[in-house]
Amino acid sequence: MEEFMNPSLRVRKSARFIVQHSSHVRINEQKLHELSAWLSQNHKYDEFSESSQHPTANDFDLESNIKFFFVVDSLNFCFWPNSMEYEDLIAYIKKIFKEEPSFFSFDNFMKIGEQDFIQKFEGFLKDQKKQLPERLRILRDLFCFIETKHAGSFAQLILSTNFHAGHLLKTIIDNLTNFQDHCVFKGRQVFFYKRAQILTADLNEALKDYLKLRKATLTGKERDFFDKFPESGFTNVEKLTCFADYRVPQVLNEFGVVEYSESLASRVYGLKEIESGSEEECEIRAAMIYVVERLSELSESSFKLSDIQIDWIFWQYGEKNLATIKPFHRVVTIYY
Repeated sequence: MEEFMNPSLRVRKSARFIVQHSSHVRINEQKLHELSAWLSQNHKYDEFSESSQHPTANDFDLESNIKFFFVVDSLNFCFWPNSMEYEDLIAYIKKIFKEEPSFFSFDNFMKIGEQDFIQKFEGFLKDQKKQLPERLRILRDLFCFIETKHAGSFAQLILSTNFHAGHLLKTIIDNLTNFQDHCVFKGRQVFFYKRAQILTADLNEALKDYLKLRKATLTGKERDFFDKFPESGFTNVEKLTCFADYRVPQVLNEFGVVEYSESLASRVYGLKEIESGSEEECEIRAAMIYVVERLSELSESSFKLSDIQIDWIFWQYGEKNLATIKPFHRVVTIYY
């Protein structure tokens, strides 16, 4: 029952199963412990609001702030063919929010044509893999869900989950197909939920920051919303796993903790695409989740790190050292 109400537990269970049955990816235990020691000396965790161009309470009201993260994390996948980064997406979406506040609305996405949407985004996102129509479908689904199930209010959706990370995660997964990040590995359904979990984590941090900035001046619906919001953030947010994508596995491979078979290494280092949902891809993503969970368990109480914090440390490391570390695995997917 707990696994049903908290989908992150499915992710942890899936990762352990995949690692136990992997044939293309291996965990180097000695290197894992060496990396744990490295983390004890390099465990700076930059605060959410300082790490990117995420909007704050000074940029948008509460409803727009929540909507922003739903939009961004709905579009947050497969940038590598365009040499684009997450920060670029945030900056572009923020620009649209400020200059055309009605663009991201139910009414607009019920009438906008595919070519108009492509024209809006293709100058920014070259779309070499022809995924802009899929991004349009995803946003249509999102705004239709919010309009029909939550009276057009993203804040109302959050309230309906009672600020419980597992409940929010389950609501996202149950109602929005593009967040249903799972596949079959050796005859067993396995789960990753990368974007659904990162959306939950983003909203948690965004709401804490919003409350910190606006607490003294909240009025009306926003005050009613935060009267119910725990100042420490969502309940059970610590249950979230890391976000299985491409950058952190790249870093773990660079540190020698995650090792690839000769054939897989040849494909990854040769910049050849790996099939989405393949054993190779599942094993790479599962190894990341497993290693990060182990590192969290190994971290000492004096610098105890959550899976999310470790993810962020490695992600920052990968971004800063992108030009010198081994290549990442390339997959055309909507999941990361």
